[in-house]
Amino acid sequence: MTLQQYLEKHYTPATAAGYHREIRIFLCNYGHAEAASYNDLIAYVGVLRERYGNASTLNRILCSIKAYYDYLCHEGKRSDHPARTILLKD
Repeated sequence: MTLQQYLEKHYTPATAAGYHREIRIFLCNYGHAEAASYNDLIAYVGVLRERYGNASTLNRILCSIKAYYDYLCHEGKRSDHPARTILLKD
């Protein structure tokens, strides 16, 4: 199953399209995304905080990243989910 198919199966069409876009941006900006650790993702969120001031934008990007790691776990490419416990409190 491709990432696009996974997103279309688990989310509404509009959400799947938005998540797919954010995941593509994440993969372009973070070259070793498939092997990223929790600390790597926290650092990435820190960079996003400097770039975006809107909390809903940050939350949408984080939800997209979480969906990407859900997909990797579903496909057996990862046994852990480094983004699962990341929560934004703003």
